[in-house]
Amino acid sequence: MLQWRAPRKWTPSATVLLMLAALGLVSCGASSAGKVTVTATLPTAMQVTTVGPTATSGPVAICPSSLTTPALATALGLTAGATIAQVDCVSLRGNGQIDAVIQIQASATPVASGGAIDIDVVALPLSSPVTPLLALRGLASVTVVVSQARTLLISSTDALSCVATSSSTASGPRVVREYAWNGTAYVLSLFPGIYPWTNRMDAEAAQRQLDQSGGVAQDPVSVASAFATQQLGWVAATTAIRLTTIAPTSAQVTLSSPFAPGGLIISLARLGRTDTTGIWEVVGVSTESGFTVTAPASGTTIAPPIVVTGTATASSQIAVRIYDHAGCQIATTTNLTTNAAGTFSGTLNYQADPGVSGPQPCVLWIGTTDPFTGAWQNAWITPALC
Repeated sequence: MLQWRAPRKWTPSATVLLMLAALGLVSCGASSAGKVTVTATLPTAMQVTTVGPTATSGPVAICPSSLTTPALATALGLTAGATIAQVDCVSLRGNGQIDAVIQIQASATPVASGGAIDIDVVALPLSSPVTPLLALRGLASVTVVVSQARTLLISSTDALSCVATSSSTASGPRVVREYAWNGTAYVLSLFPGIYPWTNRMDAEAAQRQLDQSGGVAQDPVSVASAFATQQLGWVAATTAIRLTTIAPTSAQVTLSSPFAPGGLIISLARLGRTDTTGIWEVVGVSTESGFTVTAPASGTTIAPPIVVTGTATASSQIAVRIYDHAGCQIATTTNLTTNAAGTFSGTLNYQADPGVSGPQPCVLWIGTTDPFTGAWQNAWITPALC
């Protein structure tokens, strides 16, 4: 079932609450008669629900009653053995256009028995043959969510992750990929957060838990402090923290320590919900002085081998690490050395998670580490698509 929850500040009437409860987020399922049936009956004026961040149309839509599984199967050209498992309708383009998110059981093997799921996103009304706006193949244990950022979040099991292969369970962790409408198609979008969550699905889930508990989001200094001790290896007793800039939804915190004279700049943003009550996320790390990275670019798509360049103190040993969506280290090197002119350059190969096809979320770390403690003295950290 496609999931979506209204922003915290939205206070619907009792009537609308009953309608939303009936919707179950307006999932559509294939009935025995072959019709795609809507789980709630709403007036014609509510064909696009007003549960989104705007007053005119929300991101979750009612599937048209004329949408049938035979029509979908014909338009998609489904082969023998493939069946439509679920259909949800969304309105994410900003122009009232409704699209269908179709989950297809790709073979006769049931999903519960390990059968794969294909996903097609198509424009409505259907054309025949149809050209999908987004097509994903061979997914397992799929969850589809519409985010507060009006993007499509698709989560699936990654059985080949290092987390799965090193444990006794075969299911593995979940990889979450985010798709946004770019004017012509749904394209893979990079979630900017790197701590404490690396995907929007988890960040929004944490926001909901916070809202339900009646709690208040941690301030950016507290989040930066936790990141320094848990991820950078800094010692709290020797770390000086200073809030340098603050805005309603963004902030910068500077860390300094006797062992890291350059100081680190921690950039944060509210990503669980982009208002003044949203939770804070670390979105980037850079060094205040004495260390820069000129390639790759921040928040970009990379492919092996990646070229790494920058400036640092002469003779510095540069560490480069890449972590995938599950936190598995897929590349590391300390073989880059800064020359006498204060520049470094090198290439690094990596093997992306084989359980995820195409570009996947990752986090890139470049910097210098303390030879005794391993703590990061200089650092440049960014999310990327690998």
